[in-house]
Amino acid sequence: MRIYALLICFCLLNSSATANFFALSDYHRFGPMTNRSQNPIYLLFLDESLERGAASLKKNDWHLSLDTVFSNILEKDCFYRDQSYCYINNGESIDIDAELWRTSFKAAYGVSDIFSVGMEIPFFSYSGGFLDEFINDFHHFFGFPNGGRELIDNYRLVYKIKKGKASYRPQVKNFGLGDLVFWNKLQVIHESQLIPALSLKASLKLPTGSPNHATGSGSPDIALSAYLEKSYQRFHSYSHLGVIVMGGMKSLNPILNVAQLSFGQAFEINVTEYLSFIGQVKGNTPILKNIKSDEFAWPVLDLSFGFTGDVPVSNQGIKIHYEFAFSEDVLCGGPSVDFSVFFKTGVVF
Repeated sequence: MRIYALLICFCLLNSSATANFFALSDYHRFGPMTNRSQNPIYLLFLDESLERGAASLKKNDWHLSLDTVFSNILEKDCFYRDQSYCYINNGESIDIDAELWRTSFKAAYGVSDIFSVGMEIPFFSYSGGFLDEFINDFHHFFGFPNGGRELIDNYRLVYKIKKGKASYRPQVKNFGLGDLVFWNKLQVIHESQLIPALSLKASLKLPTGSPNHATGSGSPDIALSAYLEKSYQRFHSYSHLGVIVMGGMKSLNPILNVAQLSFGQAFEINVTEYLSFIGQVKGNTPILKNIKSDEFAWPVLDLSFGFTGDVPVSNQGIKIHYEFAFSEDVLCGGPSVDFSVFFKTGVVF
């Protein structure tokens, strides 16, 4: 039966209809997924997502988009029922258990063919969620590590960190405004046969969110990033490395690093004229220091798979851009969230 199945697949892949479906008149670069780490602590501060190394907007072009990410989060240093035992033995207490919707409106404008500016307005919505039991059953069915989920109650809404003088226990809300972000991006090298395209990006985060409600740090942050892009026919590669300098946060300053690195690598393959498959890894160095728990002592490392593309809607160059991805944590420990679903849609005109 397996031989027959393979023969059928081979015939389908070699049929003229399939060949026409996957044929490309031109090779398109839709770019990597623009999602970021959804760990609630990292979301308080500025981060840089993966982007194209070449300019993605021409002069006077606009790109308006709406991102939404749903995440199931469990970051806990100890799973014993007696939490006093955990605190005495580890010298710290970390417990974040929630489901989070983060939605952001983004606008970008092409000042020239190589220089663009933009902004982001994020919103947060926390809840106890509805996926805990499903994730427990999913892990059990496939034999995956469950990370201690079976030792705690489902559908909790908890957010607290304590380490020495640092103590953070916000009153999370169903809806709240996050920190506004403004950025500018300049392409400094154009791609050639051997050299990748290179762009530099500078970003500024303003403290419009609320530390009391876990939607902002209460201080500005700045970032500088470099992006590389190289293509070969329908295959495209995107690389990113950036440094983020954080303005601090009163509740976490004793255990907060001054800066963190943001990095990522993505690969894209064109499937059709309007659709590409993306696989990427996005990471951050630890944002907290002097932490024993693996939940925050390790770096963030998120693995994402999904689809992206553009669909033309007029002869005037107007097109709809979309991104859809699932993200999982690569490391068994670490601050990467357990599971995220990312969706983005926007219009370029």
